[in-house]
Amino acid sequence: LSAAKKMLSHDSIMNLCRVLSEKDGRMIGVQLGVPESWTARAKDECDGDILRTNFRVLCEWRGKAARAAMVDFLISSLKTIGRNDLSAIVSDVYKNGRGLSKEDFD
Repeated sequence: LSAAKKMLSHDSIMNLCRVLSEKDGRMIGVQLGVPESWTARAKDECDGDILRTNFRVLCEWRGKAARAAMVDFLISSLKTIGRNDLSAIVSDVYKNGRGLSKEDFD
């Protein structure tokens, strides 16, 4: 499995979503090109559950293919929304060729 596929796996994305606030999720969605209307609808369908909403937004952005350029875009997008802390973690873990775990954010 490529490093990009590991980083953008559902488990890895879920672990990133655990540390994103509602505002972070909305902002990262916009940065990644997911329309705010799509995010709002997902939030309704998830009964306002932030973790599930953020997960759906990132999965919508990820689509079917996980490519290296997408990981770089995620890293730069986290920086753009002011989450340099998360950007650094994603970057380090990606360099190690694996996906995100809960422990990466402890």
